[in-house]
Amino acid sequence: MNAKTEIPTQFGLYVPLSQRLPVFDETFPPDEGWRIEIEVKDAFAMRPELSELLKECIRNNVALSEIGLELPNQKSYVFIAKLVNSEDKVVRSASTHQVIDYLKDYERAETRSRQRLVAACGFDGGVLDVDEQIPLEV
Repeated sequence: MNAKTEIPTQFGLYVPLSQRLPVFDETFPPDEGWRIEIEVKDAFAMRPELSELLKECIRNNVALSEIGLELPNQKSYVFIAKLVNSEDKVVRSASTHQVIDYLKDYERAETRSRQRLVAACGFDGGVLDVDEQIPLEV
């Protein structure tokens, strides 16, 4: 395998996902049934009770605003990357949130969820996200 390219960022050195995937695939071989599945959920899928409430409001000709609620952001999605074994069991998962304005936003979010999963499995890219750098209050 070629030497890893480390890209300097404001948060430290970063190893691209494309260079981590071959080692990941050696540990979780696709030909042995391992796979990464990406599930995409919108705001209603994340909170099914909101969908039911909206249906009830429509049936009763009541605006959500009349009961103090708003429609969730229709461009807001959660991308969930799942590591699945040959027995279709989800072994690990990781997610990311993204507001989708352009096709590239979708692609970035899909990649980011995959990166988080790969990192959660021990194949870190060497960069902590801003949210991971915030000191924990104990």
